[in-house]
Amino acid sequence: AFCVISDGVNNKMGTLFAPYEFYYGWRKITGNEATNKDGIGSLNTMLQGLFDSRRLREVIRHFIYFPDKSKDELKIICRYPQYYAATKLYHNIKEHQKRPDGNGGYSGDGKGGTYFGATGCGKSFTMQFLARLLMKSVAFESPTLVLITDRTDLDDQLAKQFTNAKTYIGDQIIETVSSRADLRNKLCGRQSGGVFLTTIHKFTEDVALLTDRCNVICISDEAHRSQINLDQKITVTTEGKNKGVKRTYGFAKYLHDSLPNA
Repeated sequence: AFCVISDGVNNKMGTLFAPYEFYYGWRKITGNEATNKDGIGSLNTMLQGLFDSRRLREVIRHFIYFPDKSKDELKIICRYPQYYAATKLYHNIKEHQKRPDGNGGYSGDGKGGTYFGATGCGKSFTMQFLARLLMKSVAFESPTLVLITDRTDLDDQLAKQFTNAKTYIGDQIIETVSSRADLRNKLCGRQSGGVFLTTIHKFTEDVALLTDRCNVICISDEAHRSQINLDQKITVTTEGKNKGVKRTYGFAKYLHDSLPNA
């Protein structure tokens, strides 16, 4: 499944096809430690962390990815921050998922959690690992995933990566959304499955409901740049044909109103 290179002090893991610079240590046991372990301590964290029997089975089952199509020999395995981030997000989403309470309301707040990662830490692969966990989960009953970015180049990057991972994710419908109307058409009548990629700006094209399903999961990339503001903004224009009072909201408000139970 993977290879380990160790001299007792330097301990790294990677795949058979990976160059040495892509080998990576496993420096935490539970993922809750405040600091990473280096040197001889990294051997202990690898043995107790990666080679814990339950965690090892999870890594082999869910965190090794072969692209559907590739000109090179590629086999990608998670790094330890990606493993802990994806699994913690999965359990948090499951815990906070909105569900009908039988009285016309819903239990759960739908707040799946926030993950902070440094530039270059592989967030797109963390999202892909999370997408597989969600799709393979019995609890979510084959959810629909909506991947949201705030830039078209990020949208294109994710689309290229995810459409080449249909077998891994476990769904053959992975599509880029061209407009809000296109997203509405893709969600209309759909009760399960599908991965749709969109930019946050499309949510301001209108304010009508997209779906009230509870097994729709929104995964936002770089959400801190566009989805932190729920406040109303009032703009007063005194000149021109558009004069008057205009009320607008942050993107998060439009997203929440469009997918209230996601």
